[in-house]
Amino acid sequence: MTFVSLPARHTRSGFTGAPLQVLVVVILALGGGLAASYWLSEGRSEKFYGYVHPRMTTIAAPRSGVISTIEICSGDFVEPGSLIARLADDNLERRFESKQGQIASTEAELMRSQAQAELDLDWRLRDVDSDICELQLLAAKYQKERYDFELRRSMLSDSLASNQFAMLGGNDEFISSLIREQGESSEDRMVTVLRLEAAENAAEVSQAQIEWCAWNKSRLEKLRGRLPDVVKRSAGVDVLNAQLTQARRELQLIKAEREHLEIKSPAIGRIGVMQITAGSAVNPGGAIVDILDDIEREVVVQAPSEKILHFKCGEKVSVRFAGREEREGRIVKIAPQAQTVTSEVGSESFVEVRIQQVGEIWPDVPAGSRVTVRL
Repeated sequence: MTFVSLPARHTRSGFTGAPLQVLVVVILALGGGLAASYWLSEGRSEKFYGYVHPRMTTIAAPRSGVISTIEICSGDFVEPGSLIARLADDNLERRFESKQGQIASTEAELMRSQAQAELDLDWRLRDVDSDICELQLLAAKYQKERYDFELRRSMLSDSLASNQFAMLGGNDEFISSLIREQGESSEDRMVTVLRLEAAENAAEVSQAQIEWCAWNKSRLEKLRGRLPDVVKRSAGVDVLNAQLTQARRELQLIKAEREHLEIKSPAIGRIGVMQITAGSAVNPGGAIVDILDDIEREVVVQAPSEKILHFKCGEKVSVRFAGREEREGRIVKIAPQAQTVTSEVGSESFVEVRIQQVGEIWPDVPAGSRVTVRL
């Protein structure tokens, strides 16, 4: 009989259902594990959404005017002092060009006056030096005459002291005159006395002439020392120098005004969206562009006001960026006042919370990227 084969088929059909049951159990176990893992990692902490904000510096117009040129584009990297844009001011430009022309003409006139002063000084110095030389020669002549008169006075004085006297004769015979013995005519003795007085007077006159030469020489030497300044003043060099100094000072003031026409970056970073175009009129304090500093970034979270007590300044939080990259941050500021989205009664309000990076550097994501913040 072949009935013995039936239980075998029944047994195989019973065992074919077992793998399906095992598969179901495994799937349920995996699902439960994933759910438990998700609950442990995601469900146990509050989750909020925030946005990455770089440190932002707003560049404002320093004065009213019209934008003439824009020197950068959005996304360009700038440093402190980098030129952003220029304002147009036709009146200021005309003043600048006029002052430059005035300085150029004053410099040319100054050079001409200096050259003329040098020529005048040269021939005036030659005249003064010639006069000083003549005085020196004249003083030497007077000095020689004084020595001669002093010698004559000395000899005549000695002659009278020894009761001798000189013979009559001309002046040129004085040195070679014979000395006569006492007892001759008293007329010759009188002549000797007169000659002595004449020699003394002549010596005094020569001394006065020498002193006059010395005084005149000193006066000319002082004049020679003052002559360069006197000649420059007479040529107008000092006046032109003063005018040139004043014009340059005024030019510096105009340049300082022109610098206000150049709008420059006060910080380092990348240029955001330009809020002006060439030809746009701006007022003092009007926004030109924002500079975004990617190095110092922060996350801004608009937390519901009913959950704001979960946030504590100084506490660390988890920040998840795109690509599920986890980083840490620290709460640095909680706004003191909540803001409502609408003015309707009962509408939800939010409090701004700012988070700065700590630990590992945050990923380089574009400004405004959304991130997930967990407490």
